[in-house]
Amino acid sequence: MSTSTGGVVTIGGLATHNEVLAARFARSAMLPLAQACVEVGAPQIRARGTIAGNLVTASPANDTIAPLIALDAQIVLASSGGERTVALRDFYTGFRATLLRPDELVSAIRFRALGGNRRGIFLKLGLRRAQAISVIDIAVVATLDEGGVVRDARIALGCVARWSVRAVSAESYLEGKLLDDATCAQVGRIACDDAAPIDDVRGSANYRRVTLAGLIARALARIASGREADGYPESPVLLETPLRAHEAPAFDGTIETTINGVRRALKRCKPQDVARRAA
Repeated sequence: MSTSTGGVVTIGGLATHNEVLAARFARSAMLPLAQACVEVGAPQIRARGTIAGNLVTASPANDTIAPLIALDAQIVLASSGGERTVALRDFYTGFRATLLRPDELVSAIRFRALGGNRRGIFLKLGLRRAQAISVIDIAVVATLDEGGVVRDARIALGCVARWSVRAVSAESYLEGKLLDDATCAQVGRIACDDAAPIDDVRGSANYRRVTLAGLIARALARIASGREADGYPESPVLLETPLRAHEAPAFDGTIETTINGVRRALKRCKPQDVARRAA
C-alpha cells in the first residue's frame, strides 16, 4: 500500500510495483519511482514483485534503487526487537550486500513527495525496449528557484558500479547553476568520474562512461524544460479487472474449439455436477 500524507510518501513493505503505479499521486509525488516501476519486467511480474524485495536483493541493476536514493528515501527495518530507520543511500555495503540483519524485514519506505519546483526523472538504457536488464540507469531529483537555477540536486546512478551510488561531485557542481545545454553536458561528464563504470556482459566501462554522460545531460534538459514525464503511460497496465471477482458474471455456456483437427465442445460444469462426479 502507498500513501501520501503531509508531504511524505509511505510505501508499505508488501506494496507491489503495480500498486505504486496505481496510486493516484504516482506521477505528481514520485515520478522517478513510477517511471522505474514501469520498466520492471512484465505486468505479471509487477503485479507480484514488491518494491521492498527489489531493494533488498540489492543488485546494482535493480530499477527502483536509484530513484529512491535520489528521492532521499529512508527504509524502516523491523524485527521482534523493534524498528530502526536507515537512509537508503547507506543501506548498501557491497555487491548484493546490505545492512539488513537476518531477523529483520522491510516494513516501510518513506520519502518526501515531489511537487512545486522540486522535480525528478528516471531514465534507463537497456539492450531492448522491454523487459530489459539495465546497462545503466539514472535518477535525478532537483529543486529549482523561480529563475530556473538549481538550489539542490540528487543524482543516483545504477548499474555503473558494484552497487548504486550518488554522483556527489556532479551534484555539488550543479548547485547554483542554470540548466543550460553547457551545464547539462558538464554535469554528465563529471558524473562519470563519480561512477567509475564497470565492465560486464551487457556493456564495457567505456560504453557506460559515454552513455552515462549523455543520459544525465538528457535528464537535466528534460527537467529544465518541464518534460520529465514525457513517455510516461497515461494508463499503466495493471492487470486489474473492472469488477471484483465475486461481482463478475460467471460464464455459463459452451466453448467450441478444434483440438488436433477434431471439433470439441467444452461445457461449463456446475459445482454440484463436479461434486456428483467425484462421489
